[in-house]
Amino acid sequence: MALRPPVSRDQLDQDFDCLRECTGYKVVVKFFPNEAANLEPVVDMLLKLEDQVSKETHRREESDSIWEAQCTLTLWLAQLVLIPFDLAVVDSSITAQTTSGGSWPPIVTKIMDLYKGHLSSPGSIRDMAALLLGRLLTRPDLQPALEDFLVWARTALRSEGAQAHFLVPGVTYALAAIFSTGQRKQLLPFASQMWTDAAQLLNSRSAASSVVARKYATKLVQRIGLTFLPATAAAWRYQQTSVSINDSLSSINSAKPAAEAAPAESPQLSSHQPEPGASNGSSNSNQAVGATQQHQSSGAHGVTHDESARPALQPSPLVNASPVASPTPKALTHASDRPYVGAANAPQSSHAADAASCQPGSSVPPASNNAACNRQTPGAEEAAAAGAAEGSHESVVDGDGSSAAGDYDDDIPEEIEEVVGVLLTGLQDKDTVVRWSAAKGLGRITSRLPQELGDDVVGSVIELFSPSESDTAWHGGCLALAELARRGLLLPTRLQHVAPLVAEALQYDVRRGPHSVGAHVRDAAAYVCWAFARAYTAADLAHSITVLAPALLVTACYDREVNCRRAASAAYQESVGRQGNVPHGIDILTTADYFTLSSRSQAYLIVAPFIAQFPEYKQGLADHLLTVKLRHWERSLRELTSKALAALVPTNPSFFLTTAVDALLPLCLDPVLEVRHGAALGLGELTLALYSHGQPLDSGRQAAVAAVVPAVEKARLYRGKGGELMRGAVCRLVECIALAKLPLTAPQHKQLHASVDENLRHPTASIQSAACSALAAFAAAYIPHGDADSVQRTTDRYLGLLTDPNVAARRGAAAALGALPSWLLKPLSRQVLAGLACATEVEDDPDDRDAETRVAAVKALAAVAQHLFNQASAATDPASITPAQGQAAADSTAGDSACADSACHESAAGGLAADPAAAALVREHVMGALLVAVEDYSTDNRGDVGSWVREAAMVALPQALTLLCQLDPEGLQVHAEEQARLTQQLIQALLKQAVERIARLRETALDQLRSIVTHHHHALPVIPALEQLQAATARQHAEPAALSAADQGLLGIVALLEVPQYREAVLEGVVASIGGLDASLSKEASAALLTTLNAPPPPGEIQRNHLLNSVAGAVTTLWGRHARSPRLATPILRTTEVLLSHTELLISADIDRGLAGSILELTRGECQQCKDVPRLCAAVPVLCQLVVCGKPVGSSTLQVLLSLTVNRYPKVRKQAAEQLYVQLMTIEDMGLYDEDCLEAAYDVLTEVAWDGPVEQVKAARAQLLQIFQLDAPDCCSSTAAAELQQMRQVGSRRADENASYQALINDGSRL
Repeated sequence: MALRPPVSRDQLDQDFDCLRECTGYKVVVKFFPNEAANLEPVVDMLLKLEDQVSKETHRREESDSIWEAQCTLTLWLAQLVLIPFDLAVVDSSITAQTTSGGSWPPIVTKIMDLYKGHLSSPGSIRDMAALLLGRLLTRPDLQPALEDFLVWARTALRSEGAQAHFLVPGVTYALAAIFSTGQRKQLLPFASQMWTDAAQLLNSRSAASSVVARKYATKLVQRIGLTFLPATAAAWRYQQTSVSINDSLSSINSAKPAAEAAPAESPQLSSHQPEPGASNGSSNSNQAVGATQQHQSSGAHGVTHDESARPALQPSPLVNASPVASPTPKALTHASDRPYVGAANAPQSSHAADAASCQPGSSVPPASNNAACNRQTPGAEEAAAAGAAEGSHESVVDGDGSSAAGDYDDDIPEEIEEVVGVLLTGLQDKDTVVRWSAAKGLGRITSRLPQELGDDVVGSVIELFSPSESDTAWHGGCLALAELARRGLLLPTRLQHVAPLVAEALQYDVRRGPHSVGAHVRDAAAYVCWAFARAYTAADLAHSITVLAPALLVTACYDREVNCRRAASAAYQESVGRQGNVPHGIDILTTADYFTLSSRSQAYLIVAPFIAQFPEYKQGLADHLLTVKLRHWERSLRELTSKALAALVPTNPSFFLTTAVDALLPLCLDPVLEVRHGAALGLGELTLALYSHGQPLDSGRQAAVAAVVPAVEKARLYRGKGGELMRGAVCRLVECIALAKLPLTAPQHKQLHASVDENLRHPTASIQSAACSALAAFAAAYIPHGDADSVQRTTDRYLGLLTDPNVAARRGAAAALGALPSWLLKPLSRQVLAGLACATEVEDDPDDRDAETRVAAVKALAAVAQHLFNQASAATDPASITPAQGQAAADSTAGDSACADSACHESAAGGLAADPAAAALVREHVMGALLVAVEDYSTDNRGDVGSWVREAAMVALPQALTLLCQLDPEGLQVHAEEQARLTQQLIQALLKQAVERIARLRETALDQLRSIVTHHHHALPVIPALEQLQAATARQHAEPAALSAADQGLLGIVALLEVPQYREAVLEGVVASIGGLDASLSKEASAALLTTLNAPPPPGEIQRNHLLNSVAGAVTTLWGRHARSPRLATPILRTTEVLLSHTELLISADIDRGLAGSILELTRGECQQCKDVPRLCAAVPVLCQLVVCGKPVGSSTLQVLLSLTVNRYPKVRKQAAEQLYVQLMTIEDMGLYDEDCLEAAYDVLTEVAWDGPVEQVKAARAQLLQIFQLDAPDCCSSTAAAELQQMRQVGSRRADENASYQALINDGSRL
């Protein structure tokens, strides 16, 4: 068995620090040894680390891990200083003949001096130092050291400068740790002075600029306040006795309050025993419990540094002896409220974990289920623990050792009022950590006050819930209420007044410019409800639950933030499980859980309608949508709210038919944009939903709804701010009016149609899409079928707009033709198809080009063909939509590819009647236009905008070809060869796109190919190599993280190079990918090409050189077709270099001997007069590979390569010289050139700076020509010059004002 390598000390330090950060120091410290003999070695090691840090010669990587070692050792030392012996006994510097020479042992001086410096550190060592000093200086034998430190601390708190920014928080935290750990009798003499310093600190500039300083100052203030008060638990606090989960379950079954249920069989336990593990004290509350309990249990008699450090099995004398007044007739506590045994040596209780995880800033954990009803409830135990396990100030015995009970008005110091005022102010702090600390401090101090004063504190907290207060005040108030409730300090008599405020906090949302604030308030309000459910009995919370439960469900369903929805759901779940009197609680919890509420649309459209079927909640949900969410500041939320309103219609149709519609009608003209936009959307959705569910509006309301659109236009709400929003909302309203078939007057009919047409011309895509949907519904509902003039006038209008100079008008017209029903298109079917086919072509004038118009035309062309000739598409025709289908039709997206694919499936399965005339139209106008569109590679300043057209054409082509083959099957008309040719062109186009550079297009092409070879190949003519196509497009089961879905099919598609019919198409796509700027795709495409070419020959073949020869010939053919192409020239050069360098293309005997010469001439043509640096750099390695060829190709290649060494671009010159040097070294053993010739060439190539002055490199090039006995290249021969002049003339005719920028765009389009 192999031994594991030893772990370094630095790694151990990092591991310990990681554990401390993740679990908290209280968990880690239990595993440290606490022998007294370890004290001095730990101190010595810390001093050595400090010396190492102070040295300037240590390496930085070592110092990075020193602080982790310091934190770990400091935490260990904080445990060791609790030993129950005098520290002078363990200090070896004190011998029997000497004394310490001071009031405390020297080792204490070392520790104090060391950690006074660490208090100014900005890292974690500062917190550990404060913890250590708090434990060390509160030992009874170190009272002089404590006094000395307090004097120094008061001075440090008044320090100024840059260092004070770090020193003041550290000193404040150390003081808070001292007052949290020490005994009241020990600290009371210093309390007044420290209170003065703490109050001044909170008002200082350092606190105003540092959230950490304010947080620690708030902790210090509350601890000083606890020192002023006797350590007694409030006798007036609310408590529970015992109750079982069976009571809650039985009350759910019988629909009665839990207080009336029969008592359970579970044993009745007293709630008068504290549970330290479950108390929610400060971070330093029980820090000495573990060590003290261990020493006491072992019989050691030493100093106790924390009055709360008694074993958890010992009950509090005060709580056991004093009677506890209950404010309610029935004080109930869960049967599981047992004292937590072994708090120092066992994990924290489940309730404490729940309470810790429900702090503000995170959602309330939803993990609590019905079984959690038997878990710890804080109503009694945590309130008692507030007096018995909250630190030394929570001790049940005061400083003199006497017990205290009852009210003690005369014992309340005057400073307490100021402390409470500071904490109330802290509840309104701008930072959450300060507010949370103030809330906990307020709960601790209130638990020491008499009932009258405690009630005043509660009243002051309630005053924070005022509309004039800020969001921070509301948040702090919620935290304080939750803390008071958990400690039993919020009496049930207050709940009737507090519950509406909490319900209001659950909906808190205040607009601030372009956003709103309030999510933290709503989250904290859910935490309050969670605390209420755990703190009070069902009888005491019965009235409040009727207010809180609907508010919680509204937040759980309709809140904008997912954490608030989940928090409200968890609070509701806790209420159902613990109270048992929540109406329909179990039924709702099965639907509104943690996961279903994670999606906003699912919560709005699925969960909320389910909850609304219960009468207790339906009105609250509807009112919230109408009055709050429909006027929300976020547009998408208003749109979702309108759909949610429609989803609630079946639960309460009478309310929406009258009250809701009447409320929304006047709001459509509201001066506030958000209000009128939401009202218009909501009105349309309600109108359609009511009609779909058989509850149409009455005639008066129908007329009022139909008059909204003219009123909006009359008020000119299309203009100014929010005009685009209103256009979209009005289009949706028109669509809903048409789908609901509301009667329109003649002026209204004309005005609504004009409004839709105007929005079709708008340049915003979303408005045009909404207008298209509105036009489809409007035409189906209001344009008469028999009126030929009206039909032709409508269609002619949009046909004329296809040639409008306004690109937005052309775009809208194309989309409108695709949305019109079939009976409007049939009279002018040929003109419509021809016009759309022309609109798919790239315009000659660059100023008139618009990719969006071509995309809309391609989609419309396919849609019109389906509407005109496919009987199966009648189901999706707007004219055939029934009222029951209106809502579903409204939610669908026009032009969706999935719907189109479904229609294609239906047509393929059902079959159409043969129609040769229709087939001719499809063949002439549709297929030709789509095949041209799939080759659209146009670019503009946005990049490859032609990819949008290609993607739309790929989706439309299979549908159109399937339709054509069904309209003109073989045997009825002699077009079998034509259809076979179209099928092959379609497959070739998809294969090329399936291996090109854009991943989105590769995925779309693969999906279409899979659909064709899997479902549609029976309806199409014979597909060449169908089995190979099916194998190439089969889904690969590779690792998801390895390759994307598009890249997984790359190798299979490239393997189709073996099929002659698909070779050129696949090769063109692979070339584009290899030469693109995506390095990973280029690598994958190159590997796929080489894998196919170098694969072993199939059975029956001796060698595969014929495939390599065919591919090389296809490359030269493609090169000749795209010579000097801005898009493919550089990719072809890079692909050629891959073929030459990684295959046997130049050395195999079966390869065409004229291939090398063809490649040389094509490369020479790319280099002549070329200003594209990447292309020239890509030509250099191709030429270097051709040098190995014999004469005359090798000599001519070397001549062209040497001409590049004097190119105008230094980068090209340098690369040509470097790669020529490498290639000459490679062919040195081939005997093509003499050894002396090569040595001379090496000297020239290595001695000259080829990216230097042109005169120098020209002289060097002349030497190389002389060495290789070559003539100077004549790059501008008469033939070449004539060709170049002709190309320049053609280019000048096509140039535009952006020609200088076009080269950069073309290069970027290869991404």
